[in-house]
Amino acid sequence: MGRSVLGTAVLLLCWSAAASAQFGLPLRGHFVYGSEASVLRVCGSSEVYWLSTPRGSQAELVATYQELTGGRYYTEVYIEVSAWPSAGPTVGFAEDYPGTLRVTEMSVIRAASDSDCDGAEAPGWLHPESLECDQAVPMDSPRECLAAQLLEADRVLDRYGRAALEYAGDSDGFMRASLAWNEYRDLECDAVAERRSPPSLTDALRCRTELNQARLVALWQHYLRGTGTRLRDPTSG
Repeated sequence: MGRSVLGTAVLLLCWSAAASAQFGLPLRGHFVYGSEASVLRVCGSSEVYWLSTPRGSQAELVATYQELTGGRYYTEVYIEVSAWPSAGPTVGFAEDYPGTLRVTEMSVIRAASDSDCDGAEAPGWLHPESLECDQAVPMDSPRECLAAQLLEADRVLDRYGRAALEYAGDSDGFMRASLAWNEYRDLECDAVAERRSPPSLTDALRCRTELNQARLVALWQHYLRGTGTRLRDPTSG
């Protein structure tokens, strides 16, 4: 993947998914866009994640990306974002990556440089094996552990969502419903977090994990029960 030759000039592309959704888990790294890619390599990590942007913001992002890269796709640029793991279901080119990150806010996009990630460590929640978290994740758990729990819950929900998609009579309708549910989760949990001042990231993380479980049960009851799927019944305890 090439890098832009436009030096270090910074273009600010500041937007958020909704007026209330102006926070998330902070990430920075190198972003690449093309006909089959919208991916982020997080600083300090060798993993590459699919990056999902809010509806209505994609065109602005692509225009800024092209300006920075001289119109060349598949060229790295540096970005700083706030994002949440996505609950899926993952389809298309995104299936080739270990996870999807839903951007809620982008604060910086500029040309990449070799020193962008010097000394950076990947957020612990992207690599849960590096954390010492109790499986139950008690009330006083560090945010990294709560984020790691949410990442795993999203991966489970993604598996159930992709299985449910196979049994959905209207696959387009199912995907629209799934997108709407992800947006509902963001809005609901941001509202929960904003009961406090400043908004509580801990509350936002717990809310998303709890809603994931409810969605998991709904997918089972509406699409998967009685199909012979090898997935576990989430209501069986």
